[in-house]
Amino acid sequence: MLQRTYLLTLLVLFPLGEIDAGTLLINSQDQWEQWTFPQGVLSLAADGSVELRRFRRDIDAVADAAEFFHPNAKGKEVQGGIRSAGTHVDQAAHILDGAATTWWQPSQEAPLDDWWVEIDLGRLVQAKKIRLTFPDTEGARPLREFSVFVTEGTPFLTGQDVFRYDRVGGTTQPSRETVIEYDLVTPELGNATGEYLATSDTLEYMSIQYVRVVAHAKSLDAALAAVEVEAIGDNIAPGTIERGGVIRTGRDPRTIANIMDGTAATWWTLTSRGDLDWRDKGDWFEWDLGATFWIDQLTMVEPPPGFATLGVNSYRNQSGFELLTSDGTPIPTQGEERLQSPVDYQLLSFVDNETLSSAGTRNRNFDFRFPARKVRYLFYHHESPVNRSTVFHLFEIFLYGAGHPAEVAMTSNFIDLEGAKSLRRMRWEAETTAATRIEIRTRTGNTLDEEIFYYDKNGREVPKGRWDKLPASQKLPEVIVTKAGTDWSAWSSAYKESGEAFRSPTPRRFVQMEVRLRTEDPEVAPTLREIALDFDDPLIGGGVFASVSPREATLDSLTVFTFRLGGRTRPADRGFNRLVFDLPNSLEGEVQLRIGDRRVEPLQVESSEDSVVIDLPEQVRGDSIEVNLPLRLLADAAAFDAWVSSTTQPDVRQGIQPEDIGALTVFVPEIAQEGHLIRALEMSSAMVTPNGDGINDRLQLRLLVVKTTAQPKVAIYDLSGALVASTEQMDQTHYVWDGRDESGLLLPPGIYILDAKVETDTATERRQRIVHVVY
Repeated sequence: MLQRTYLLTLLVLFPLGEIDAGTLLINSQDQWEQWTFPQGVLSLAADGSVELRRFRRDIDAVADAAEFFHPNAKGKEVQGGIRSAGTHVDQAAHILDGAATTWWQPSQEAPLDDWWVEIDLGRLVQAKKIRLTFPDTEGARPLREFSVFVTEGTPFLTGQDVFRYDRVGGTTQPSRETVIEYDLVTPELGNATGEYLATSDTLEYMSIQYVRVVAHAKSLDAALAAVEVEAIGDNIAPGTIERGGVIRTGRDPRTIANIMDGTAATWWTLTSRGDLDWRDKGDWFEWDLGATFWIDQLTMVEPPPGFATLGVNSYRNQSGFELLTSDGTPIPTQGEERLQSPVDYQLLSFVDNETLSSAGTRNRNFDFRFPARKVRYLFYHHESPVNRSTVFHLFEIFLYGAGHPAEVAMTSNFIDLEGAKSLRRMRWEAETTAATRIEIRTRTGNTLDEEIFYYDKNGREVPKGRWDKLPASQKLPEVIVTKAGTDWSAWSSAYKESGEAFRSPTPRRFVQMEVRLRTEDPEVAPTLREIALDFDDPLIGGGVFASVSPREATLDSLTVFTFRLGGRTRPADRGFNRLVFDLPNSLEGEVQLRIGDRRVEPLQVESSEDSVVIDLPEQVRGDSIEVNLPLRLLADAAAFDAWVSSTTQPDVRQGIQPEDIGALTVFVPEIAQEGHLIRALEMSSAMVTPNGDGINDRLQLRLLVVKTTAQPKVAIYDLSGALVASTEQMDQTHYVWDGRDESGLLLPPGIYILDAKVETDTATERRQRIVHVVY
């Protein structure tokens, strides 16, 4: 089954769109459509806004049948809608519009055998109810006697669209009703158990694709106005490939995608040996949905035993299996080989289907209903009984979740600024709530590369030499893919607020943007209306380059670092008179400055915890500059990020580039050489005397933590181990405590334990000290 949407797979040059006084605006439907994003999960409105699509529950599967396509037994693509009718085919589409004022009316001259009409829903759905609506007006009356048949669409004869139908409703006597409904159910006689698995002996839905209404007797003016099929909801599984997702397996990779193709005409077959572990047998699959969804129901459908076209007489249902899900949160792998992608998986259910029911059967339908969870990846593995082989066929997996996807990423193509530009600000207009957010990242570069791919006529990639030798009729045209050059930056961190200074290296000729729309509540979604990128001609046209020395330092030792920079100027350059630094730590001394061979005094120095702005006494174009920066390093591979700017245009900033690879990075070897996370725990005194005399009224603590970004927890406990107070963090390494408890009351005099703890994913480390409270 293919819903007619397509994933944009090639990154190409993106036209600038509307340029106004150095601003690139992206705010139209046409512009958004040129971005790359998972198809079918975003709504691009005519007014230029972008929203997360809403997935529905309790849908009418007839209403949108025409949006779905699937191949028939001959491989021809077929559109959902009216499959056929025995008479008046031209009127049959009226029963799809849901209106009681239009209808299909069989010809009175046609034989009774031709009084039928059939609907193709375009994909397999799990239907709860079928509703028939009949007209009752002059010239059009209800069909009096009829039956309703359905089928899931599995071919009864190989290679032919011949199906086995089940009667699910109909009249037992002539009827004049204008609306008749039939509930659909599926008997499930197995005894399978597992977390979140429905254990009822009847499922209140049925997997169907085709609906046929057949008259049993003629009646004057007989007509049918509408057929509605109430289904569980929008199935998220089909469309995985169009979204850019993928499914991989250790067994029969050619057919594994059949479990998500939205049709029962194909399936995945697993022949499982009981003498091997599932890892060795390949009895597993991993499914990347292509986006992250809120999912609260998963169903699996197997065919009944002895199904004619399956060709396996020893058919059995699954003996047992495990399902796990992940929202895509990465985990460290430490280089080991894994079947699973390096993401954090959580158990959904471990199913035991080995015990036969009183009817002598196992489950062939599995319905899992659970609290909504974020799902990007699904991992499955089968469990065979020891020393017994199993053959089973999996028709389809359905995934449901009402509301908006949890996260969708969209990426612009390469935007050509038609020359190096100094990128100033990233702005956007959006509507968000406390549960939603929009994240924007950028990357920049000056060059683009091309990669050429070659394919034979069947779409298989072949080496260029072989492709050259193929006749024109046996090969496809070469495919040229535009890629980022080797000089491109990594993706920036996310911009925190609209109007923020541009975070990627600048000036650059090309820029690319990534937008992530996220929600923590499937009932609400963010709306993005516009992105604006402000830019100017660069302050220094050829770029500004720098290095820092020394390139190695001692941990926590005050060191004076010399930052040397120079520009590659062009005649029209405006120059700069401001330096902006993001430093690894706060300054601990005076900044010294040289322009050319002259020692000069800065006009102004403004410093905060980890940044400093230096205003120069003159405009600089071609001179070199040296800046001495005294500070301590508390982390390895510490980066010195810097920009040049202008006091008259402070929002115009040009990034400073390293003069060679790693030239703006300083290493602290002892951090990597030693294993401890806590390297120092120093107290101003072992005694706190909170009596207001200014002496030891507060305990001052210095805690040095390395090799992790985890936030330390520093607290006070009494001798029984009870938590009595927390400390106040003043900066990256300093904490204070005033002898008071959490309520602000002085603690009784006595002995207490100061506990400093650092927790990471792989280890917990702590240090403790004795503290005396005296007054």
